[in-house]
Amino acid sequence: MASDLVERLLAAVVETDEQDRLHREAAERIKALEERLEINHAYQVVDGEMVRVKADMSDCDGIMARDETIRLQDEQIKELNAAILELQAAACARDGVPMPSERPLVDKLRERIAAHDAECLALGAEIKTLRDEGQQQAARIKALEAALLEVVDAINSEDGDQARIYAALSAAIRALEATDG
Repeated sequence: MASDLVERLLAAVVETDEQDRLHREAAERIKALEERLEINHAYQVVDGEMVRVKADMSDCDGIMARDETIRLQDEQIKELNAAILELQAAACARDGVPMPSERPLVDKLRERIAAHDAECLALGAEIKTLRDEGQQQAARIKALEAALLEVVDAINSEDGDQARIYAALSAAIRALEATDG
């Protein structure tokens, strides 16, 4: 009976050792799975950098931990994008060029300015033509005025020379016809 008891005690010890080994393996497996599910740590922003910290998240699951990680990463991405925009704005201001987001508007404005410039050149040419025509018309009217004054002088002359009056009237008619009516 004593040997039976010794055998049972030895079996119990072996069984306990086996249970301890299985328990240790299970604990290690649980620890590895918690690491993989990200339920044993969290991320915090410390001095502008994301730092991993040990956390007791026994009431959280892997999805909640993942969502928090994503939220923190989104915040950091937002901050980095803002910093990029600031640097881009400073570089564009320094170089005297528009921001990439403003370039389509600037291109449209440049096209409109070019169209207005072309229109102004065309109007300038038209104005020059009209001014030249106006100056020519003014010169013809001055010639008509001089011809009419000659007619008046011829009519008022004491000698009443008909040939002179006729010549003055002919010159006035030609000057009138040159003024387009």
